[in-house]
Amino acid sequence: MYSVTVDLPCSSAEAIELINDALSASGMRVAGDVNVQSFMRHRQSSREWAPGQTLTLHSPALMQTIHHHDPDVAALLPCRGLVRELDNGLSRVMLCEPMGLVTATREPEVIDALAAASAALQQAVDDLKLAAAGALAGR
Repeated sequence: MYSVTVDLPCSSAEAIELINDALSASGMRVAGDVNVQSFMRHRQSSREWAPGQTLTLHSPALMQTIHHHDPDVAALLPCRGLVRELDNGLSRVMLCEPMGLVTATREPEVIDALAAASAALQQAVDDLKLAAAGALAGR
């Protein structure tokens, strides 16, 4: 699996705030986002694009470990994600699974750091799923 996914009952901008809040406990954060509609409008003006943002996720601990133990793997960082608004009023959050990079290294410290980042990301998504289920039940 290359990503972890959750549908949230909010706009893509609100979803990014929720992701940041959920990731903050682990030291990860959304370091930047690009508006897909604006970006693609300048490249392919004839096609409509659903509202959403591409995300750049940053984990200082993961970056430090990779740079110290296997700097070549750093070219594969940062982790990425995509938030897009669906027709049903939900926003789908898809975040890159850090363990997808494990085939690029044989360094145990890097593998451990990737596993820790993966667990933190999964915990954040699980927390968001619980919150979303509660919000959807209240609709």
